[in-house]
Amino acid sequence: MGYAWFCNIFSVILSLCFTHLLGLLEFSPRNGELFSIVINNDRLNVFVGGHNKLYNLTKDLQLSREYDACELVNSSRDVCDSDVKVVKENIKSDYMLICGTVAYGACAALYRNGTYSPFIDSTINHSTAKYVGSKSSVFAFFGHDFFGDSLLYVAMGYDGRPLEFYPYTISERRVHRRNGIYQLLYYDKSENYTMTPETLNSSYFDFLYGFEDLTHSYFISNQNNGQEGIISQSCNETNIARQYIETKITCGGSYYIADAFFIGSDNISDKRTLYVVFYDNATDTSRLCSYPQNVIHEYFRSAVWNCNQHLKIPWMAGSYTSCNQPRRDNACNMEIIMRVKDELSASPVYLTAGRVTALTARVEARLGQTVFIGFDNGILKKVHPITNRTLLVTDVAKNKTLGIRRGGLVINDRDQVLYVLCKTKVVLFPLDSCEVYNNCRDCIADLDHCGWCMHRSSNLDRCTKVNECTSATWYKNTCKPRISDVFPNSGPTAGGTLVTISGDFVAESSSSVTVTICNTTCEVNINNTTTDKIQCVTNGTERTEDCDLTVTSRDRVHSNYRLSDSARYKYKKPEAKDIKPTFGPLSGGIPLTVIGLNLDVGSTCHVLVGDKECQLIRRSEKEIICKIPSWNNATNATDCNLFIDNERLRPPNNFRYVPNPIVRDIKPRTFIKSGGTNITLTGSNLNAVGPVFIAFTYGIYVQRGIKECSFSFDGTTMICATPAMAVSDTVPHNVKTQFSHIRSAEDASRYFCQPPSKLIDLDLTVVEDPKVDGDKTEFVYDAGTANDNYTILIQGEDFDFVDPKEISVYVGADACRIVDVSAKNISCIPSFSSYIGQEMKLKIKILCGENLDLSGGFVNYRGKLKSKDDTPSTHITLIVSLVGGLVLFIIVIIIAMLFMKNLGIGLFRKKWQPVDFVVEYSSGRSRVQGESSLENASVQNRENDYQEQTFSKSMDEGASLLSGIDEDLLQTLKGDNLIIERDNLVLGELLGQGHFGCVYKGYLQVVGVKEERIVAVKTLHIDGQRDMDVNGFLKEALIMKDFHHKHVMELVGICVGLDKMPLVVLPYLRHGDLLTYIRDKNN
Repeated sequence: MGYAWFCNIFSVILSLCFTHLLGLLEFSPRNGELFSIVINNDRLNVFVGGHNKLYNLTKDLQLSREYDACELVNSSRDVCDSDVKVVKENIKSDYMLICGTVAYGACAALYRNGTYSPFIDSTINHSTAKYVGSKSSVFAFFGHDFFGDSLLYVAMGYDGRPLEFYPYTISERRVHRRNGIYQLLYYDKSENYTMTPETLNSSYFDFLYGFEDLTHSYFISNQNNGQEGIISQSCNETNIARQYIETKITCGGSYYIADAFFIGSDNISDKRTLYVVFYDNATDTSRLCSYPQNVIHEYFRSAVWNCNQHLKIPWMAGSYTSCNQPRRDNACNMEIIMRVKDELSASPVYLTAGRVTALTARVEARLGQTVFIGFDNGILKKVHPITNRTLLVTDVAKNKTLGIRRGGLVINDRDQVLYVLCKTKVVLFPLDSCEVYNNCRDCIADLDHCGWCMHRSSNLDRCTKVNECTSATWYKNTCKPRISDVFPNSGPTAGGTLVTISGDFVAESSSSVTVTICNTTCEVNINNTTTDKIQCVTNGTERTEDCDLTVTSRDRVHSNYRLSDSARYKYKKPEAKDIKPTFGPLSGGIPLTVIGLNLDVGSTCHVLVGDKECQLIRRSEKEIICKIPSWNNATNATDCNLFIDNERLRPPNNFRYVPNPIVRDIKPRTFIKSGGTNITLTGSNLNAVGPVFIAFTYGIYVQRGIKECSFSFDGTTMICATPAMAVSDTVPHNVKTQFSHIRSAEDASRYFCQPPSKLIDLDLTVVEDPKVDGDKTEFVYDAGTANDNYTILIQGEDFDFVDPKEISVYVGADACRIVDVSAKNISCIPSFSSYIGQEMKLKIKILCGENLDLSGGFVNYRGKLKSKDDTPSTHITLIVSLVGGLVLFIIVIIIAMLFMKNLGIGLFRKKWQPVDFVVEYSSGRSRVQGESSLENASVQNRENDYQEQTFSKSMDEGASLLSGIDEDLLQTLKGDNLIIERDNLVLGELLGQGHFGCVYKGYLQVVGVKEERIVAVKTLHIDGQRDMDVNGFLKEALIMKDFHHKHVMELVGICVGLDKMPLVVLPYLRHGDLLTYIRDKNN
């Protein structure tokens, strides 16, 4: 028997985990969780309640003995399943109260000699007074004695047990000893309170803490499913009327959930004080508030005196009583059961991130009262509430899921240790040890006898007592600086940058800390310097450089020591190279972009337009974007200045304010849901708003276009592509038009630029997309029988909602030329040029704008030509036809050669011989000729004779297009027939690009001539169009109109482009220009 007992004990001890980790002793059970902890003040043993076990540990957390939780209460269950949640020492008696969850929370008395006995029923009839443990929340504490019996206050939630085994929710019980056996009796059933049937089956209560003073007992709980902190008060005097009062307890703001509690004394008056930690779920932060006990007592006394201000207690069963008028009698002489409308609140003394689960405090000689805070993620903090300082942060659980238990911090003042109860282990934290501090800041800030022992090798630095630091320097007031961040880490060479250095900077005073950058002093701002950060202002330097930023601390005791740390800092030279745009509306509000290099350096940045600041939006290395201010009147030029700290930059371009844009019309007034169609706005100064996107708002939703709007040269027209609209409800649907200066996704909601309020209504209507009837319709095309005007008729709805110019139809890969568009039909003529001689099924695709793609059915294409009978005579006929065609082709070639020879063109063109005076200048009616005669000057513009027929009409409609051209130039263009209709000119590929614009290959349709003429078209850059001298551009072109020779460039004509910019039409040089030919080394 003895040997078996020894083996069992030995195996239990071996299965327990007892470690020494980072200087902290730990105890972990073999399996299961831990729930409660208490210190036996006589023997200084530690008792820990766990799953099915009660552990008796020594003060060093060595296992002394363990008890079976079911045996303690004499439970007859075969399988024990009990969580020991209540472990309370009755310091006035010789036992400890142990209550688990087995047998409806029955309890046992554990005596000092290690023996135990269960509490028995108080009467012959069954009583619920002996049930204290609960699978739900429970809190119990011993109060004062009552005629030799100890009072036990119990508050417990309902855990689903049969109601005949459920005690009162809040009750007073007395512990009576009879014949050496302890009994639990209800003190007075009238002083007990229970829940209504409705709240019994809900998670209404979470009891957290309880205490008493001379006349009252108190409980703190979270009610209303854990969302509302409540403190309650009951009278505990004898022969007194029944009384229960409760009220909300808060910590200001949205901190209503109470989590951790401790009764201690404050740092000022040494009064007994309740400390409570509250949690805000929305921000995941906790606040610590303090409530002096005399303030709590006075609050409830005032509530009784003004008891006509009351509410019914929502959870309590039975009737409730209250007074109807203010009373000033003894508070405990009235029967009152009520909830106070007001709340008990206090100001926070400490704020921290995370959720706190445990709280305790102690008084230290140097700091006064310090508070230990335990978190649900296993972190332990030591704080000083008066200075709001965090003295220590350490992870005791080493596992975020096994955090510190509620109420799991217990101090043993005699041995100066703190016991930390986690979910699966107990940790011993020495309060007088220096080794627990792993950094200099915490080391020198806390205990009087701790300091930082600094060796030449930083790996050996540690927190010690002075007599333990024998081979190094011991610092009590100063730590080596630790730089964690420098912002900004670069600045202008002119200096003036406010640099913020983050890290650990513990020194005797701010004046003992110095900062140097590139061996030059950075002036420290003492008022903004703390142990976490240093701020200093840089001085200027003559060159750009990358160098050390050094923080140095001096120690008064060891004056020959300089403790320092370094980081990198860069001096850069910012440059401002350009601004865009160079003009804007008087109303302001558009983005101005400063382009340059190193624009993101420094701590401050200001852009001034004139004497007004441009509101900064963002800045990067190469650009600064700001919102221009409004201005009083239009100006020719306004200075633009950029200030980066002490650096002043002036971009080469000035900014010019122009009149505000005015919108006079917008067409069309409707657009389809899929978007992708164009909206045209007409008015004046529309291009003054700069690059914009059209946007539409409906309700709270905003939809922005994906393409920038385009402007005419003179700002009278703006064309914008509509976005797809996610309109969920039925259409048509009205939307409001806005214009957004969006350059990237992060600016998408930055701001909108609205035209002036006196303009026309800019509301548009979103309509349904066009639909096709029968998207599987099949057409048949037989090349052998179909005529040249074979037409496809596509039927549907709402085709008239889209401009016909924005509708395209494709049959396969080939375009189908649109003949007519109506609300219900689209007619087009296919070409089938890509499928001649094939037989295949081709899909019909209709494009409405850029976004909507519809299926119009299919065309069964039969491209092979078949005769009725395939006979030899047919082959003979075919051969004869081919031979005859070949002979005819040869005859045509011969006739063409003879014609070219007679005219001296083509292969028979005579070679050019140098002659004198071959250039004819027709201006001013003078002529100079050499050997070769020239045609009359008017012949050069014969291609433009159509102007006499169409000029008056086109110029009346498009007069505004040429409004920017000088009147004399305009008359010259008209008189010499140099105006070319835009529809007769088609631009081709890009030939080259010069300073002022690009040169394209063009195709000019000449009136009366069947073939198109190949020409060169010179364009003008759109950028900076308002500042460009268009008249000068045209005068340069008109110089060539009076020269007439095949070897001298002549002017064909002037055309106004779609973007209202002039196009200069010149002869096309097939072999390039002479200058390029001469420069080619191969020639």
